[in-house]
Amino acid sequence: LISNPSFTSINNLLFVGQSVIIKQTNPQIQVVEEKTVVEDQVDQFQTIVKYDNNKYIGDDVVEQEQEKHEETKQIENNIEKLDIEIKKQVKPKRTKIQDYVLHPEIPINERNNFKINNENLGVGTPREKFAKNVAAIQVLKKCENENRYATLEEQEILSNYVGWGGLQQAFDEKDSSWTNEYRILKELLTEDEYKSARESTLTAFYTPPVVINSIYEVLQNMGLKEANVLEPACGTGNFLGLLPKELLNCKIYGVEKDSISGRIAQQLYQKSTIAISGYEKVDMPDSFFDVAIGNVPFGDISINDRKYNKNHFLIHDYFFAKTIDKVRPRRNCCFCYIKRNNG
Repeated sequence: LISNPSFTSINNLLFVGQSVIIKQTNPQIQVVEEKTVVEDQVDQFQTIVKYDNNKYIGDDVVEQEQEKHEETKQIENNIEKLDIEIKKQVKPKRTKIQDYVLHPEIPINERNNFKINNENLGVGTPREKFAKNVAAIQVLKKCENENRYATLEEQEILSNYVGWGGLQQAFDEKDSSWTNEYRILKELLTEDEYKSARESTLTAFYTPPVVINSIYEVLQNMGLKEANVLEPACGTGNFLGLLPKELLNCKIYGVEKDSISGRIAQQLYQKSTIAISGYEKVDMPDSFFDVAIGNVPFGDISINDRKYNKNHFLIHDYFFAKTIDKVRPRRNCCFCYIKRNNG
């Protein structure tokens, strides 16, 4: 194929000494040395056209191999710069979690993690449990008003707090037999604390020491000695208080939605990390923990968590599913349900 924009008629088709470019529309056809003879009325002449192997021949712009190399190199440099810029903008994957420490200014060796020695912890009638809860809250607020950690004696009182599971009558304004308890709670708790405590009556139940000790025995039989341990519904932290001495090198991270329970846990286990937050809101990375333990809340309600909403989990199934994501592959989750008749 002959291409020359100056061709206007048969008379000036070719002339002596003119350069002719032959373009190849199909790159698979190799152009070899070619001789073309053109006759006019007077002269005969021969035009020799040679294919330049250093060129790409097609219908688009012809460029040298060197030009192609330079362009490719420039593109690679731009990609590398873009990759570096993206890495700067993308938040790196977190390998640790935030410490929720109540008084970080207090040296760790001056804090105390409470040790539960009372095997009858949580035993009592509804009114006895109510009285112990009130006494614990009063101690908690005293410590907070004085901006300090609880003493050993105060920790003993705090440890008797068992939450409000099964005590919904204390929040019933119409229950005349619990009128005095209802008034005490309204005076003792803030509006938010009262609302949180009332909501916990259907899901927050005390975990007996025998259950906790059995879970730890299983973990020790599996070889657990040192690990990052998650308790996603820790209450006041009975799992922390019953931690065997053989597992004291474990670092336990607790999460508790109920404000009063979570703050008591922070006072009882001053060396541990305890977040007061709904499990759906707490910022903890996936595949971080070695072990998960606890007594998860049980009920016919759902949690609003965008990542898991599509599964329509009830609250106990939600805690299992999310915790499995938080624990590293081939690690352990040891949970128990405690479902009771609230009647």
